[in-house]
Amino acid sequence: MSFRVRAIAILFFLGLTFAGGLGLAAMTGGLSALMSGNLKAEMVLNDYPLPSGFGVAPQEVSDFLVAEMQGRVLTDVALRLVMGSDNQQKLHDVVIPRLINAGVIRKMIGAVQPLADVLSLGQFKSTAQIKVHNGGTAALADVAMIIPGALRAQDSNGIVPITETQPGLSAIKLGDMAPGADRSIIVWRSAAVDFSPDAISQFSLGAADGVRGQLEVLGTRDWLGAGLEKSAWARWLVAGLLVALTFAGLIGLATSLRAALPRRRRNLPDTTAPLHVR
Repeated sequence: MSFRVRAIAILFFLGLTFAGGLGLAAMTGGLSALMSGNLKAEMVLNDYPLPSGFGVAPQEVSDFLVAEMQGRVLTDVALRLVMGSDNQQKLHDVVIPRLINAGVIRKMIGAVQPLADVLSLGQFKSTAQIKVHNGGTAALADVAMIIPGALRAQDSNGIVPITETQPGLSAIKLGDMAPGADRSIIVWRSAAVDFSPDAISQFSLGAADGVRGQLEVLGTRDWLGAGLEKSAWARWLVAGLLVALTFAGLIGLATSLRAALPRRRRNLPDTTAPLHVR
């Protein structure tokens, strides 16, 4: 084997080994540890399925209350004695429909926070489970994330404030993070799960003084290769490794067969030699 062939073979197998190591790191989720940067976050997106038609419409609530109160007004004897029949009828026809309508019900739902929380379930389409880590040696101030469609955020301490930056985009303020600190939150979103490049590019992580964080968006992590969801190039890398291994296997098989065939021919008896008869 010539020097050039040996050099090509060494470079090929060296590249194969390096690519195999990167592919293994991507599949096991250890690729993020190899990347530079202090502020990192890992986000797992999941669907949040709800029954069809789930939720309460303010118009339906107001219609129900109006009909219920109007029915009671006409059958209440005490009201008839106090107000008279004419005023009782006006209360039924004018006052109740004006005081109880969809606009009033909508304001009431927003004003009563526990009721608003329950009724807002109908808007939830997905959840984001987020783990933020400050891997640097300095404290970070005003750590925040941009989460499209964020409706509610919560951590172990309770509600996390959400600020709407522009229509459809919401900022979640995490505050200051000490060196080595971790923060885990869950976010309920009005947007469905979407792993397209345009949708993923809307998520971001950062801190004060222009610090840009690394944010990895994943799906449900219940398999060994879930880390390949982080980037498309990792999937192409593993696919290229499979192609390279197939190619190397074919070359090795062809080389073995070629080396085996002449050896078999040498072991065959020479039929062209003259026969010696005694």
